[in-house]
Amino acid sequence: RLSPTSTTNDKIQKIDIDLCDATGKICVKIKSFSSRVLEEKHMKNELNSEITSENDSNNLLVLKTIWEPFTPDEGKEIISSDSQVVIIGGEISEKETIKGEYPNAILLDDELFNTSKGIVKILEDINGIDQIFWLVSHIPLNTLTDESLLIEQNRGIFQCFRIIKALVEIGYDKMELTWTIITRQTQPINKKDHVSPTHASLHGFMGSASKEYSNWNIRLIDLDGSTNFPISQIKTLPKNSDDNIIVYRTEQWFRQQQVPVRISHLQRIEFKMDGVYVIIGGAGGIGEVWSKYMIQNYNAKIVWIGRRSENSEIQTKINDLSKIGPKPLYIKADATNLEALKKAYEIIKKKYNKINGIVHSAIVLSDRSISTMKESELTSVLSSKVDTCVRLSQVFHKEELDFVLFFSSMNSFTKSAGQSNYVAGCVFEDAFAHQLALEWKCKVKVMNWGYWGSVGIVSSEIYRDRMKKFGIDSIEAPEGMEALESLLNGPFDQISLMKTTKAVVIN
Repeated sequence: RLSPTSTTNDKIQKIDIDLCDATGKICVKIKSFSSRVLEEKHMKNELNSEITSENDSNNLLVLKTIWEPFTPDEGKEIISSDSQVVIIGGEISEKETIKGEYPNAILLDDELFNTSKGIVKILEDINGIDQIFWLVSHIPLNTLTDESLLIEQNRGIFQCFRIIKALVEIGYDKMELTWTIITRQTQPINKKDHVSPTHASLHGFMGSASKEYSNWNIRLIDLDGSTNFPISQIKTLPKNSDDNIIVYRTEQWFRQQQVPVRISHLQRIEFKMDGVYVIIGGAGGIGEVWSKYMIQNYNAKIVWIGRRSENSEIQTKINDLSKIGPKPLYIKADATNLEALKKAYEIIKKKYNKINGIVHSAIVLSDRSISTMKESELTSVLSSKVDTCVRLSQVFHKEELDFVLFFSSMNSFTKSAGQSNYVAGCVFEDAFAHQLALEWKCKVKVMNWGYWGSVGIVSSEIYRDRMKKFGIDSIEAPEGMEALESLLNGPFDQISLMKTTKAVVIN
């Protein structure tokens, strides 16, 4: 990237370079490296050569998350000390620290928002809210099989949902309002960082909300589990420019970025011939594409777990796949339900001695703005990601697997308006998978898929046309499956894959 003192018009440009290891950790920082800009005709030749020789994969773009350190501007407060501030939740010491900076602050217990009853009256009685400080409850996590991961959603994203609905009813959607939402240890900076993914969902939800409510300044902050409350710096933090989270670790601020990377096309070694692979949500979309790929190339024994009864559509898919290899086994079970998934697991183990891999491909979409969304719609979409993750860990944790693969979405980073429920589930899923990789011995990988226009839940012509207007093209099966092979055999635990309508040069 260009150094702050350099511009694109300079003949000799200075750039700052961060060199990262395979986990995205910055190992070396180079400041103000000088280089001469090529003349236009020479530059065009270089770019054309780059596209032809290095970027012949049909405009595919592979992205990796890194965390860039930064220093917030000092002395520029977002909200003045005499503003009307509301503090929700938090420990006594945290609330006292904030109240020391904002003497007029009103303290509210987060339990007031466990149900929607009376929230409008509570907020209406406060005259002119300028800023909401929400200190989200933090309960240290022992293991990913802990039921508290699900129970605590009601003290995070669902409380937030109810507060927003009440604020909109009062009319705050048309007013300027600053949110400062603070969680603890939901995001990993380095590969070995332990996280508590419980309230990662909240960051996804509010990142999307930021795009729906343009009058609101939403700041999403994640502190570590034990750091002192850096209120003097928090006061000056700007709005998250890309609606992504800002993280504070060891007295350093970090912001999330997606950077292009190249992945090697490695020899296929991870999938077993005749292996047994369980796909939750496998009877449709990308799960079905992966099933076909595995049967064709590895003679895989595929098990689909889905909520629907085995109807004619599913039976046709099974019959088609049985013509090229082993016939998939379909088990009707709600993977968000612990007992149902346990029974499905028992059926699998009666048929097969060993399970080689698991794929979480479950997805529910119910696109709505937050103002029109029902709580039941938030629940159904969120649970397909959050509850399925937890149930998977509770049921399969003793199985000696080769890998677990999570199908997530680029929406973890783009945080589209109107998809706050889905974005919340994806951000949770990403954090959950990171922690699972630390707890389980097998490989745990995450693919944040871009747009698939030929299969799946958004494969309509209307949606394809809409995506092309944004310069986004459809990922197709061969390139998607090749990327999965590279992910599973490569050094990265998580990558994003997207396809553009024009070639992208990665220098």
